[in-house]
Amino acid sequence: MIRAKRSRRGAVLPGRYSPASRTQACAAPLQTVVEENEQHQGVTDGRGMRALRSTAARQTDVAAELHRAQQTARANLQTAALLYVRCLQQLLQDQCRVLEQQFGVNPQVEAMARQMWLTLLPMCGILEPDLHK
Repeated sequence: MIRAKRSRRGAVLPGRYSPASRTQACAAPLQTVVEENEQHQGVTDGRGMRALRSTAARQTDVAAELHRAQQTARANLQTAALLYVRCLQQLLQDQCRVLEQQFGVNPQVEAMARQMWLTLLPMCGILEPDLHK
């Protein structure tokens, strides 16, 4: 049986092949092409791995920054909603006082308005704003 000659790198050199070495001869060039493609894509190349790691680190940093921005936006939205509700409540109280003082409406109107306000406020959901609505 004639054995195929191999180079120092293990690649099969052209020449006469035995049946056993033919499968090895066919696999070696294919493997070389796959390795070259991987290196070209930067998968096994050291610089490519560093680039992949730095990209992953940047994505993690961006995700963390996005999370912080969403928390800040949520806090700002809750603060704005609370201020809006306080303004509406002040307007309602002032209107009730004007109704009592200038129009002679029963002083119980303020207590009724307060009761309605406190009943309806939790139902409307304005104190629990959602960023995605």
